[in-house]
Amino acid sequence: MQSIGFIGPGVSLLCLNYAKTPVAAAVLMTIALSLSSLSQAGFLLNMQDIAPQHAGFLHGIASSAGTLAATISAIGTGYFVQWSGSSQAFLRVTAGLYFVTAIFWNLFATGERVF
Repeated sequence: MQSIGFIGPGVSLLCLNYAKTPVAAAVLMTIALSLSSLSQAGFLLNMQDIAPQHAGFLHGIASSAGTLAATISAIGTGYFVQWSGSSQAFLRVTAGLYFVTAIFWNLFATGERVF
């Protein structure tokens, strides 16, 4: 789930740079967001696998960190697009982050009980 949820949106965002029509762009964004939801399914279940008694606490910490990151990234996106003058560069950076995250997850993630 995680690999599809990270690599799929990365590929879709790279393809979005070449969309010629608004319909094609909307379809590619829909694919990216749909595949990204698969990573959420794997991520949330992984917390229950590695720490069943502390899953709620871990989920709260992860949600708080995600909310903070979303707030900061919305502001950062505006500055980045203004600085670079193009949203295409931002799509490439985002796709790159998806790929780096997929590599990191596949190298270090575990389904074994930790706590």
